[in-house]
Amino acid sequence: MRGDASGRTVGSRPTSGRNCSDHRAPPDIARWEPDIAAFEASDRHSPPPEGGVVFVGSSSIRMWDTLARDFPEAGVINRGFGGSRVRDSVHYAHRIVGA
Repeated sequence: MRGDASGRTVGSRPTSGRNCSDHRAPPDIARWEPDIAAFEASDRHSPPPEGGVVFVGSSSIRMWDTLARDFPEAGVINRGFGGSRVRDSVHYAHRIVGA
């Protein structure tokens, strides 16, 4: 985990053991736009806690129902979008982590 410019701690749970060195956006990257837009709308309505911990990943993060209870002092920010891969999180990082 590392801190971002806002002071939040950033964590990631990889969804695949494949080599993630290729950061080019796949042709279907736009399929995640509704999920990313929903994060942004939610943040405008109810801003995430300053200094919170951002959890990024696929459905293993999105469906983690006990995340806030498991990390009660962390101010968790759930940024799971089901079926996504590391490359998708990298592509949208500026909108889901640094927003």
